Amino acid sequence: MGFTKQFLMFSCCLAVLLLGATASADSIYLSTNAQETLGGLTFQADDAVHYDSVSNSSTLSFDGANFTAAENVDALHVLANGNLLLSAATLAELGGVTFNDGDVIEYNPLTNMVVGTVMAESFFGVDVDIDAFSVTMDGNYLFSTRSGHNTLGFIWEDGDVVQYDPIAGVLSLYFDEDLFATGEDINGIHAMDDGSLLITTTSAATLGGNLFRDGDVALWNIVDGSTTLFFNEDLFSNSAQIDGVSLNPPPNAIPNVVPEPGTWGLFGAALAGLVALRARSRKSA
Repeated sequence: MGFTKQFLMFSCCLAVLLLGATASADSIYLSTNAQETLGGLTFQADDAVHYDSVSNSSTLSFDGANFTAAENVDALHVLANGNLLLSAATLAELGGVTFNDGDVIEYNPLTNMVVGTVMAESFFGVDVDIDAFSVTMDGNYLFSTRSGHNTLGFIWEDGDVVQYDPIAGVLSLYFDEDLFATGEDINGIHAMDDGSLLITTTSAATLGGNLFRDGDVALWNIVDGSTTLFFNEDLFSNSAQIDGVSLNPPPNAIPNVVPEPGTWGLFGAALAGLVALRARSRKSA
């Protein structure tokens, strides 16, 4: 077999390995606005859970008992290093740090420490409640708020998703509330690798011609505007709203975050294999 064919076969295998390290619909992180049971685990509004649809089981990814008082986690994003980006529905204290409902903090669950503030309410110049937050593949922030606001001359509504470029300091519209059949309030978002969005709302909503409940997660396709059901509310024992959603990001999703060792191991093995293939090819030539 020539080196070119070997390289193509090897590249395909490498792609499969790397894709296996990225997120899939089999795994999802959720927070809800009230007590709920999913995959045999009962949790509260200040918890976040990781649900595995293959085993139909859930584990606690964030324990709300770490707050000094009962809270509601209403924005959630999981970083590649295992840290969590969180916002709460009211003023909250976590790991000795107090933050507002318009702040998004980075929390290390291993040390129970707040690493820092990713987005500060003071940026907006007014009192806001960030109730949905995610990070794009290029490191921009996506957020939605409990009500409409005007910051830096940019106006948005509670059903919009706003994109913020932290380097350029620019706000732009990422998802328009007018895409819903009627006005809605977005409750949770997650930016997919291709720019599409996972979306939850505070009430039943029609998007892309499909009706979703407040306990469903819809996948909105950024290319054609179509939607599919990503998570079904029927998996819950009750009927709580989903107010935070996230997936495991690919290791290179967040700038300045060290990729997971497992994926670097795959990449290193790939390079070693490629070198070996090249050496054999030269030897047999």
